[in-house]
Formats: sequence, C-alpha cells, structure tokens
Amino acid sequence: YAEAAEQIGLHQPGALRWVNLLPSYATSRQTGFASYSQYIQTFAALFARRHVLDALSIDFYPNFAPNAVTSAVSPAAWLENIALLRKVALQHDVPWWSFVKARAIFPGDREPTAAETAWQAFTSIAYGARGLLHFTYSTALVDARGHVTPHYWTTRVLNSRLIALGPTLLRLRSTHIASATRGIGYVPAAAGLVANVTGDAFDRLTIGEFT
Repeated sequence: YAEAAEQIGLHQPGALRWVNLLPSYATSRQTGFASYSQYIQTFAALFARRHVLDALSIDFYPNFAPNAVTSAVSPAAWLENIALLRKVALQHDVPWWSFVKARAIFPGDREPTAAETAWQAFTSIAYGARGLLHFTYSTALVDARGHVTPHYWTTRVLNSRLIALGPTLLRLRSTHIASATRGIGYVPAAAGLVANVTGDAFDRLTIGEFT
C-alpha cells in the first residue's frame, strides 16, 4: 500500500492519497494482526515514515438501537475507536477523517436521527478530525432515481454548520479531550484547560481543545 501511494505521488503530483482502515469490530483474521491497536499503529507508522499519506480514516458505523448499547458497534465503542485513531494520527502527524453514518446498516439497526448524525459529526470534530464523509451518499441521501431523501436536507444543514468552522479548525491542532457521556464514561483531559466534567447538566458533553 505504501509503495502504491508513493507511486501515485510520483506520477500524479497533488493527488489525494487517503487510506481507509477497518474499524475496531474487525476480526484479527480481517486485519492480519493480533490486536487492533497494533494494526492501526503499524499502518500509520508505515505511511508516515515514507511521507506518502494525506489522510487516514476508519469506517466505523455506530448502532444507535437500544439493544446495541453494549455491543462492539455501540456509540461507546465508536468513541473508543476514534480516540485511538486520534492518538495514533497525532503521534505520526497524519490528518485523520471520520465517517458519519447516514443510514441503517446492521441487522436490527435503525435510521440515525438528525441529532445522532450531528453527534457523530461534532464529536469527530471535537476529537480533532480534519475531514468528514457521509456513508452513504447513494441510497441514504439520494435514492436510486436521483431524488433527495429527508436525510439529504438534514445533512445539508449540518454541513453548512461544519463548513463555517472549517477555516478556523483546519489551522489548529487537537491537544486535549474532556468528555462525560451517560453510559460511556468520563475521559479526562490530562494537562488540559478542563480539569474535570461533572454534574447532571453535563452528562452528554464533549470538549475538544485546540492550539
């Protein structure tokens, strides 16, 4: 993969070299590594060492159904996955992107609400994501006949809010995260501006710090 990315850079200067990795619910057989952390670290280090990567991402699609709260595809598991990707990306100075789930995917899954879609997007941004992708544009936002769906309009409003933040956030670097989310737990912002996040009023609060 690194060699292919290197060749793309040589023959198509300026072309985007983006690698999408498997999510944390992938099996060791699928990743080829004993642990998921080792899988992410190895790929990020390989591409960073050869300076052939413009963006790294994972396509983790959280299941918001009540019966998926403790599953490998729960929102809590999604948070853990993007936290790991953020950590590795910062270590190797590689920009990372996040997918935003726009439709039901798993058996027993349901369509995400506008609030859940926004939660994925803004949480990714708070964690330092440099780009967002909506999965999937076809069928979720535009149907097979080319007609826009209700998800299209909510996504359009969401994107307009994100675009307004882009020029500022793209100049900054994620430094710390503080989070308190009911059912997910507290993530301290070590040495950050936020000492702690407590209280019933902050049971769904994520704070990203940037410099």
